[in-house]
Amino acid sequence: MSLNADYRNIEGRSKLFDEKNQLRPKAYAVVMMTMLVGMGEITKKNFQEFYRRACMAEAVSGALCQDSKGPCYITLEDVRQMIGLKTNVFPSWPPKKFEAHVAKIALARCVEKREGEEASTHLQKAAKE
Repeated sequence: MSLNADYRNIEGRSKLFDEKNQLRPKAYAVVMMTMLVGMGEITKKNFQEFYRRACMAEAVSGALCQDSKGPCYITLEDVRQMIGLKTNVFPSWPPKKFEAHVAKIALARCVEKREGEEASTHLQKAAKE
């Protein structure tokens, strides 16, 4: 299923788009983040929780966008500017489910890193033989 986003309830939504009517990278990252954090909308009540989850997701997976200087992490202000966003991410995950999801990603990353290090060490030993 594709991700659909509704920007109509965002104050100042025109600032989210560039002169070609393309969504700016940080706004696009926030929209994509709705899937990673399991929250389909950003409201005045939940934007801080959305930001908390975004920080955790980016800590594990990395930034969703970058500029010429490198990775651009989502800020609280980026999330605040998107209050009113609605997507078709449903149902919203409770905090425990989200935290379990992030823990699985973190564990998988650790295993991948370790396996990569072990494979590299094995190749280095084989090259010396």
